Amino acid sequence: MTFDRDELLKLQKKLVDADMRTRVDVDGKLHKFFEFRPLDTGIESTPMDQRAFITSEAKTQAFCGSNRCISGDTIVSTDGRTVRDLVESGVQEFECVSWDGHSFRKATAVKPFLKGFNRLNRVSLKNGLSFRSTNEHRVLSPRGWVRVGDSPGEIVGLDGVVSVLKIEDDERESYYDFSVPGFDNYVAAGVVHHNSGKTLCGDQKEVIWVRGKDPLRPSWRAPKVSDREFVVWHCVPAEFTRETLRNIVMRIPPDMPHKVYRSHGDEHVRFPPSDLRPHGAVIRIKSYGMSQDHFQFEAVDIVRFDEEPPEYIWEECEQRLVSTSGMLWLTLTPKNGTTWLYKKLYKLDSDYRCAQSGKFAWFKASQLANPHLKREDIDLRSADLSEDSYAIRVLGDYVLLQGSRFFDKDGSVLKFIYKNFVKDPEWYLTFDAKGVANFEPYSAKLNGGWDVYEQPVPGYKYVIGADASKGTGGDFSAAHILCANTNEQVAVFHSNRIEPIEFGFELFLAAKFYNYALVAPEVNFDGSALLHGLKQNGYGNIYRRQSFGGRIDQAMNSLGWFTDKRSKYPALEELRVALARSVDRRPGGIIVHCAKTLKELDNYGHLKEHRQGSYGFGALDGHDDLAMALAITIQALHQSPIANSDDVPEGLRRAKRGLFDDAMEHARKMRDRKDAFEELGSESDAYFQDRF
Repeated sequence: MTFDRDELLKLQKKLVDADMRTRVDVDGKLHKFFEFRPLDTGIESTPMDQRAFITSEAKTQAFCGSNRCISGDTIVSTDGRTVRDLVESGVQEFECVSWDGHSFRKATAVKPFLKGFNRLNRVSLKNGLSFRSTNEHRVLSPRGWVRVGDSPGEIVGLDGVVSVLKIEDDERESYYDFSVPGFDNYVAAGVVHHNSGKTLCGDQKEVIWVRGKDPLRPSWRAPKVSDREFVVWHCVPAEFTRETLRNIVMRIPPDMPHKVYRSHGDEHVRFPPSDLRPHGAVIRIKSYGMSQDHFQFEAVDIVRFDEEPPEYIWEECEQRLVSTSGMLWLTLTPKNGTTWLYKKLYKLDSDYRCAQSGKFAWFKASQLANPHLKREDIDLRSADLSEDSYAIRVLGDYVLLQGSRFFDKDGSVLKFIYKNFVKDPEWYLTFDAKGVANFEPYSAKLNGGWDVYEQPVPGYKYVIGADASKGTGGDFSAAHILCANTNEQVAVFHSNRIEPIEFGFELFLAAKFYNYALVAPEVNFDGSALLHGLKQNGYGNIYRRQSFGGRIDQAMNSLGWFTDKRSKYPALEELRVALARSVDRRPGGIIVHCAKTLKELDNYGHLKEHRQGSYGFGALDGHDDLAMALAITIQALHQSPIANSDDVPEGLRRAKRGLFDDAMEHARKMRDRKDAFEELGSESDAYFQDRF
């Protein structure tokens, strides 16, 4: 039975509309089939590193790999659109037809994208259809999944087993890729194409450990857990929870009893007691979009991350494994190059390199090590890749994708600020239980209070911008106090041991002390508790945010600063301009005294890596709390009475310029002194002397 293009599309549409399952029987005919069976993974024919990953019992395991690709003119959706059309239209999901191991089913494909440019193969089929793909692209043949480069003679398709007429070199062209969660394959040109590797291996490994035995290792048994339920957490991006649940279910053998729970936010598969799991087992699907408390309060035997997780989720999950001496698995294409994960994995790799047992095992699905791939084909396909892309896509390496500096690319502005404005604080400020301010001479050893450069001046207006953290020793809670009359930094708070609501009380006391300053707390995540700490104490002089990105910037009746993709860049750009204007004393310039703040500004940049909540900007290395808090403070400065007043007395204008000139004169004296660097005495001196 032969299909032309229109007939094929009609058949695919019919399958989707009816949600009909069909099966290719031994006689090559299509039959209705209603039994759901797991996908045959063909695990014995996978490359060495895939099998090694499945059999490893190391405490922490990372499996990095790459994907396969097809040409842009391949029709993949049920409505007849090509993958190029889908990419250009910007769709994130589309319907296709997939193979579930014995039958064809409706499926949802996600995130089609342009992957590269190189020479493709054209595969011509006996039914008159053809498709183009890269050499390593896999299709389903009667003997299992095979590479196009291995010249399969037959391919399983909608109209039975289809013979391949010829495979020939074609033009150099862009090629594309996408994912079909839950099936890892799709139908195009009437035949079945594969699109999975490391994810499938991770799913297979989960099922093996839940069952406690491996069909390919008859004598192997997993450690027995006799006092409680065996728990696996499978952690994925938020949009893939349902598809991941379906994917896991497809890997479960027919003789393994289980029950599937599909409640939103509580997707899991539960297994009844068995000899190796006397209290049963459960695989829970966890989303990276869940709050931190969803990753607490449970002992876990295995945590599996599919693609790079947020750092706080990784840290919480590690703690869940302590009491069980559990394992952590990571499967990913490291295209995001997340800095913290890069450092963590390479630290483990340097200490415990490639252990099959013990603390760490790192597996890389390098194309160069795959015996089924020809070196000339790899070189041809990767000729136009950048160095980073080659390492990620071909070698399976984890590459640190850093970006470029945002505030000062050549260092001239920050160098000027460092040499002219940076100085040590004069005092260290804390508040006692009654809210009374206590000053003592500054010392770098003191921590948990305010570093003060200038005490409040009666009649002057001040603003405070704050960025909160959890207070658990990781990120820092940071705040700056600027004088609205002089645009000068007068105090800085920086601590990673204060909880958000306590930080709000600290801001309340500081704001009162600095003439009831206008406070702009960031209200994302932990910042909402910070705002609550201010309101709980009855403080009313709080920043009201504006909308960004519409036809006009519109004032909103909402308290606090909210960072999102629309507000972050304008805030950072205004801070960059304020820093640049300080060099030649133009209006709007600010005076920054804190060396730690300047270091974070120097280390802040455009990110190549994808970092959750960063919106393309963040610290290239280390922390960025002081930098972001200063950007928020600049926004508060816009709402201060001085900034918004049209009738500022001329004497005050002169005073403002005079204070700026005084600061510049002090800076010149400092610069001319031989012991200038010694007098600064900042912990960041060594950094800036080396940098500038």
